Amino acid sequence: MGLPRRGVVLICLVMAAGCAPDPAVLVVDLKTDYLAGVEIDGARLEVTSSSGELRTLPDVTIAEGATLLTGLRIGEISVPPGDHRLVLTLQRGNAPVATRAVSVTVTVDRAVTVLATRSCEDVRCEAPDSECVGGVCVSERCTPETPESCPAPACVADADCVPALSC
Repeated sequence: MGLPRRGVVLICLVMAAGCAPDPAVLVVDLKTDYLAGVEIDGARLEVTSSSGELRTLPDVTIAEGATLLTGLRIGEISVPPGDHRLVLTLQRGNAPVATRAVSVTVTVDRAVTVLATRSCEDVRCEAPDSECVGGVCVSERCTPETPESCPAPACVADADCVPALSC
């Protein structure tokens, strides 16, 4: 005598759940040339998965004098493997000052650095999936960790760049 229909369904569900990929930890850092506590005092991070699930991390307070050129941890979030779009909004009070989107593919734990430069304040990127960094429109996948997704730098040394953060 075979398994009852409910037993077969239960076994299938257990097997499917057992095959689900483990979530990964995504660590997000911010590098910017905005002045902490003067031009910006907070950051908000939203993460959207390829399935459309939107998660907003708690707002981060940025203290005056924080060193933002070397990086500031904005958050850590457990995400399923796959493509994710991060939208980081820098704030002064509760008003947005600058926004930067980054697209990442997560398969294992990883870190990503979001660059938000003052030189992008008046730049509007028209191409789909493009964002401004250092006054130039680049792919949303362009981060310090994925230089292959970025255009070749227009400078050789940091001293050649304006701002130096874009090199």
